[in-house]
Amino acid sequence: MLAMECFDETYAKGGKVISYESYTGGLPAPEYADNPLRYKFSWSPEAAMTTVLNGATYLKDGEIPPGGALMDYAHPMNDLVGFNLEGYPNRDSTSYKDIYKLKDCHTVIRGTLRYKGFTKVIKALIELGFMDQSPHPKLGLLSDKKAKLCGNPFSTLSTHFSDILAYGPNERDLIVMSHQIGVEWPDKRRELKIVRLVIYGEEGKGRAGLAMSRTVGLPAAIAALMVLNGWSNLYLILPCHLLAYCLPAVK
Repeated sequence: MLAMECFDETYAKGGKVISYESYTGGLPAPEYADNPLRYKFSWSPEAAMTTVLNGATYLKDGEIPPGGALMDYAHPMNDLVGFNLEGYPNRDSTSYKDIYKLKDCHTVIRGTLRYKGFTKVIKALIELGFMDQSPHPKLGLLSDKKAKLCGNPFSTLSTHFSDILAYGPNERDLIVMSHQIGVEWPDKRRELKIVRLVIYGEEGKGRAGLAMSRTVGLPAAIAALMVLNGWSNLYLILPCHLLAYCLPAVK
């Protein structure tokens, strides 16, 4: 939504958006990133872990780089000083060129943010076979707590993570988002616009206090109120790029 607001302001002044790089991460607050993965789960571990096994497609300098192991594309995000983050591309970024009407863009990348060290641990888990989704009749993990067997190493690991890497009732999380938007103005000047969002969760409120709960739940609640107040007589899923929804939600 913040990106759409920036796009709209640029177009209104006669500019063109020529590049768009967006990275977002839902993370534990730094003081609670206290495990080798430097990550905790506020939603389904299996769904979250599946994303690291998927490939990614993006546009870079007018070309679509060949696919490969997702974790091999991780790189330091040094522009976010103080958070010690790394980023990697997420799913198919090229589709957003049409969704966001970025016809002049030579670079379109949407990616994920994690604390440095996350991808190193994930790569080790993959190499050790713990991310294997093929059926496995028997499985145990090296822990004092017995792992629940779920048919394959990946599902067993995900279930184990849901027990040992869940947020505690007094822990808080963190949402970090960084948009870098390249703009070309009518006089051929170029500008790099940077839009950032950092939201911390609230300690002592359990899941209701998580930043992830607020950033996901509040826009949905705002959309529901807009429908109830006559914004639309249809009950449908609203794409987050619709300006008529984005601007009121951002405000």
